[in-house]
Amino acid sequence: MSATSLSDLGIKKGVVRQLQAVGITDLDTLLFTEERVILQKTKIAPATLKDLLNTVRLAYAATPLRGSYLYRNFLSRARVLSTGPHSPGLDRLLMGGIFTGELTELVGGPASGKTQLCFSVALDLLARGTDETVAFIDTSNSFSAYRLIQMYRTGFQGILKLQLGIA
Repeated sequence: MSATSLSDLGIKKGVVRQLQAVGITDLDTLLFTEERVILQKTKIAPATLKDLLNTVRLAYAATPLRGSYLYRNFLSRARVLSTGPHSPGLDRLLMGGIFTGELTELVGGPASGKTQLCFSVALDLLARGTDETVAFIDTSNSFSAYRLIQMYRTGFQGILKLQLGIA
């Protein structure tokens, strides 16, 4: 939580001055100082302090949300990217494909198909003729444009031609 100025919270100026006089200058300090300490050090009425603290706590408290609500909200905004025309079984295993808005970690040994899967998802998205941008981030400096072109020619070229109406 960031330190918010008390005067920014709509607290009466007289109350703000009393709090500042005893070193309570921001929201964090106000919320983490015991009520009895504030009452001992200031002339703020107990009922006024209780109302002030309740108002601030309610305004800055986290709103509890059900996981099912969060999941439905996510699904309403997410898209599902297919892993490509050659892997319908993998799409089924992933409940439709790879969801946008999520971080998907691919783990496996060398030559286990991690890059192949990324290329396939990218080519499938491009083959659908959408206005999407595909970015491939290569952290190991091993990007193979040759392999991407090879995959395009062997599996995706026909799909792209159908989409574009090229005989």
